Amino acid sequence: MGKLVEVLKPIEATTETAFQRAILRNGRTILGSHTEIEWLDIELPIEGGRNSRKQCVDLIGRMGNRYVLCELKFGKDSRTDNPNFAAEELKCYHKKIKSNWIELDKSCKHHPDAKPFLWKEVASDSTMLMVVANASYWAYWLGHRNIDIFGIEGIVFCSVDIPADSFVKQKGDADVYTPIIKTECWDII
Repeated sequence: MGKLVEVLKPIEATTETAFQRAILRNGRTILGSHTEIEWLDIELPIEGGRNSRKQCVDLIGRMGNRYVLCELKFGKDSRTDNPNFAAEELKCYHKKIKSNWIELDKSCKHHPDAKPFLWKEVASDSTMLMVVANASYWAYWLGHRNIDIFGIEGIVFCSVDIPADSFVKQKGDADVYTPIIKTECWDII
């Protein structure tokens, strides 16, 4: 993988990438009613090789002494992966981190405007795995499509109350913009 660039610069995207950048820009999230997650970095490759961009965790955070890996979904219909697929993908990422953490720590790559951490600590069995999406995503997959997520062990599912067109409205006619979300609170499903 080439040089990691700044991730908090203005962007064109209005869906999942915008969601991700807005969360990182907030710096923290309140999970449920009181647990704080500090966001550290995004989209770091967990596997070497030419296709390393395909194997990246959306968000990496810390909650006290425990790390958090987060798979994000953003949308309102079938154009986004279903939550079961997202959960399995996240489990696979954590498994790869567990087997690659020595090489990941040796490479010591982090985005210049993000916060460093040790992959050895992220590889821990205590790392929390989360699938996070906007409320419209959950309304579609849980309400309309009746997907069952409640039998999936080891994954925390969360909803963020922001409209699916939030970033489209923020961008307007501009070529690039800085996505923001006003809420720091996430609901556990």
